[in-house]
Amino acid sequence: MTCDEANPFIEAAAVGEPVDASVEAHLADCRACRGRLALARRIDLSLQQRPVPEPPAAFTTGVMRRLRDERWQAERVIDFGFNVAVALGALIIVAGLGGLAWRLGLVHVNEEVVKLIVTTGATLARRAASDARVLMAGMLLVSTAVALWWWSEEEAL
Repeated sequence: MTCDEANPFIEAAAVGEPVDASVEAHLADCRACRGRLALARRIDLSLQQRPVPEPPAAFTTGVMRRLRDERWQAERVIDFGFNVAVALGALIIVAGLGGLAWRLGLVHVNEEVVKLIVTTGATLARRAASDARVLMAGMLLVSTAVALWWWSEEEAL
């Protein structure tokens, strides 16, 4: 065993945890590792003898409040993205139901209104095609927000 292989086990040996026989054999043979072990034992002893300071009275309450506030801020952003995604989904569903009702003849629309809608749709489609990168980035952001929301809800459980 080399010193580099034994080094991770020196802390464990210093606090009295059992170590592998090969580590003990290396410590018996290697002066440098014995020196590191002695130093680790002195550090552990001084840490055990050091008085533990008392935290301020409101320390725990303050830390918990800050954690709660930070989590609330993160959840607020995620909730906003989720709400936008739900609103877009609801809009698509309503538009689909309207289109289905029109296609089935349940809703009659004047021919001029249809031409206006088709013309407006074609104009929007041309604009959307020219701004495809921006739209893709927006869809990526919404997808990321929904994925983060899902992940954070899984972590909370």
